[in-house]
This record gives sequence, C-alpha cells and structure tokens, in this order.
Amino acid sequence: MGNNSEMTVQRLSSKSWLILSLVLLLGVVAHIPAISNPGFYNHDEWQKYDHIKEFGFRNFAAAYGKINPGPEFGYPMRPVSFLEQGFASINMMDLPWVSHLIDLSIHLSSGLLFCFLLMQITKNWRFSVVAMFAFLVSPLSIFSTAWLGASVDRVYSFWGLLAAIGTYYFCYGKYKAIYLVGICCALAMALLSKETALMLPAVLLVLACYLSYQQQGQFLKNKSLYLLAVFLGLPALAYLGYRIPALMVTLHGGGVSTYTPSVSNLPANALYYFGYPFMNKAADMVSIAAQGSKNAWLGLLVHTILVGCLIYCYGLLRGLLYLGFYFVFLVPVLMLPQPGAHYLYASSIPFSLLLAGLFNKTFSMNSRAGIVGKSLLSIVLLFVFVRFYQIEQFFYVEGVCQRNTIVSLNARIETKRAQGKEIKEILILAEPGAKGYVAQKAFFARDLIGEYKGIKFIYSQEEVTVPPESLLNTKMSKSCLVY
Repeated sequence: MGNNSEMTVQRLSSKSWLILSLVLLLGVVAHIPAISNPGFYNHDEWQKYDHIKEFGFRNFAAAYGKINPGPEFGYPMRPVSFLEQGFASINMMDLPWVSHLIDLSIHLSSGLLFCFLLMQITKNWRFSVVAMFAFLVSPLSIFSTAWLGASVDRVYSFWGLLAAIGTYYFCYGKYKAIYLVGICCALAMALLSKETALMLPAVLLVLACYLSYQQQGQFLKNKSLYLLAVFLGLPALAYLGYRIPALMVTLHGGGVSTYTPSVSNLPANALYYFGYPFMNKAADMVSIAAQGSKNAWLGLLVHTILVGCLIYCYGLLRGLLYLGFYFVFLVPVLMLPQPGAHYLYASSIPFSLLLAGLFNKTFSMNSRAGIVGKSLLSIVLLFVFVRFYQIEQFFYVEGVCQRNTIVSLNARIETKRAQGKEIKEILILAEPGAKGYVAQKAFFARDLIGEYKGIKFIYSQEEVTVPPESLLNTKMSKSCLVY
C-alpha cells in the first residue's frame, strides 16, 4: 500500500475506511446537541411546516418548486433548496430530531464529497481526512447546519462540491463531454438553491487552472480550459438573463431594505465575517453587535496571524488564494445591511483547508520550533471546537425556549377554543428577562396559513384592536412558558 499520506480513493485499505467511518461518527456525535434540539430557530421553517400541514407536500412542491424571477433580486428563487426544506420540515412538531438529522445528512454528505475531492487532488490521505473533520465541526458551518431555514447554504455548497469533482474529472478524465454536462447540471442545481452560487463558475475555473498547472506546468495554452470556461458561464448567464429585471430593481434601491446593498456596510461586515471563527461567545450577528467591536478585532487578529503562518509555510500565493476563497462566496452579501453567520457555510471549506494545512505542516516537525508550533496550533484547534460548541449550544437553548413557547401557547389556544371562543389576536407580553424575541421569530407571518390562520400576534397593549372576548391575553416567563 505504501505511505498512508499518499493514497488515492481507489487504493484505500480497510483500516483507512475504518478511520474515515470513525471521523464521520465523531462528526455525528459532535452534532448530538443539534440533533436532539426539540425546537427550531426562526419563522422560515415554520411557514413551510404550516403549508405542508394544511395542503400537503404535493401542493407545497407546486408552490415552492416554481422557477419565478420575482419582483426584485432579494426575492428567493430557490426551488431546489426549498423542496429540501419542505421535506425536512414535515416532522418538525412531532419528530424534530428527524428534521435535524436530515439537515445533518446534507452536511455529512458534503464532508464526504470534500474529502473525496481532496484525496483526488492532493493524494494526501491524512490532509484530506483532517480537512474533512475540520469542516464537519467548523464554527463556520454549524450555524447553517443547526438552522433548518438556512439549509440553502448547505444545499448550494453540496452541488458546488459535486461540480468541483466534475471539474477534476474533466481535467484528468477521458469523457470530457459527459463531465461538462454533469458540471452544468450541478451548477444549475446550485443556482436554483441559492443566488450566491453565481460565484461558483469563477471558483471552478480557478480550480481547473490549478489542476492544469499541476498536470502540465501551465494552463494558458490548455484549449480545453477555454471550452470549460464557456460551459461554466452558460448556467450563470442563463440565470442572470432570466433575473436581470429583478436584479436591476435591487441595484437601484427598489428592493426589500434588508437586501438593498450599500458600500457603507462593507467594512463592518468584512470585519465580522473574517473575525467570526475566533470571536468568543459570538453566535448570531445580533450578539456580535451587542459585544462591541473589541471581540471582532481580536478575532480578526487571530485569523490574520493564521493566514500569516499559511504564507510562511506555503507561500504568498496560497495565502492570497485563501483570502480569495474565504470571501468569494461572501461577495453577494458583504454590502447587505443585515449580516448573517449562516452565509459563512461555504467559507468553512477554505477555513478547513487552512487548519488542515497548518496541521499537516507541523505534524512531522520534531524540532523545538515544531513542538512550539504544534502546541500553539493545538490551542487554536481546541478554541475552534469550543466556538463550534458555543454556537451549537446557542441553537439548543433557543430551540428549547421556542418549543416551550409554542407548546404552552397551543395549550392556551385549545383551552379558549374549547370554551367556544374565536381568537383573532394573541397578545404575548414578555416578563422582564424573558426572551420575547423567540416568540416573535416563531410566530412571524404565520397568520395566513396553518393552525394560526387569521390570528394576529401582537406584543404590546397598544397594538390590541379587538374586544376582550376575541383576544388571548398571555405572558411569557423566563422559562419561555406562555401562560
């Protein structure tokens, strides 16, 4: 078999497959809090649950599976990922762990694709497995993995990895026409999962140039790359051509305010996104803003030092490529007024390569400097896992709170309806210290369909517009119970 660090997938031993299985199992174990979360995070997933519960999955698929350009670019044309969300949301109320497990399965599948791609490119077993594990338990991936409503980031990344594997085989394989078709199909699926996939053609072309250089020592004279560039651009051009009217509306400020870009948002967002993996106790972007900029600058410093180490070990080009790949999938959201940690899911791929590369470099160093490097890197890796756990724990706590809120409120609703009274408004007043925002996220825009159809949720006495007999007056305690 030879050295374990130089094996292709075709020549893996049974021991190597066992190690790979154990790494996957560790990935599952690390996500137990996410799987066992009895609740969810936002209203997005509950709206899909409401639709399926009232009309069935076939009706949901017909409504959400349409390819509709929308009135502006912030309108989500995501039929592929929405169908996955709908399927995952079916068991949200009765078997929430099934919904979470479906979410995790996409992440694990992407991890396997990532590992397979790396083993094909690098022929380095240890590096590939370490990178996969770093990806599975990354603080950049857990926000999307633990949030059903953010599965769009996981789904488009999954298709992007498939397109990357197709690109590899286009460069090295014999049946180039077949791989071109496969790449175009994967890109189309990614684009119909999330708009951010528009950045994929550029990334795949860079990958193809790297593979050509690795194989032939140059890439400019490789005519097949020009053919690949054309086919990479076709799905993106078709997508943009279909949505160009909506894009122009957004660029001219005519879209939803949360999706209207502004250059003034770029510096702060770049700081938050780059510092996020090392910002202690930061979960969602709201908590980052509440902590102030000191934590963000500290995270930026640590991340910058690691990039410096990458440049020292592998050269300036690798460092620049890392920065490019870290930010390339953030380009569409860097100027938005409302940043989101789930946007970082694709950035977890280069981040995992960074950690695996530094690990691989220091692993074989036995000098004093090597020992110091191993010790410092071990601290960094431990903190990265702590960050992963902090974010996962955040979701668990929020999920438990949401579950308590929904179940206790439903009990109140059933009691009032059993008395023969019609509910038109529900007033939820949060006690001091209670997480009133959890209720607001859980019930937002759920008055059009499902079990809360026709019911307006309000959160202050001033908003009451119905007589007392049509009002369900409640309070929310610190334990998230509505009474």
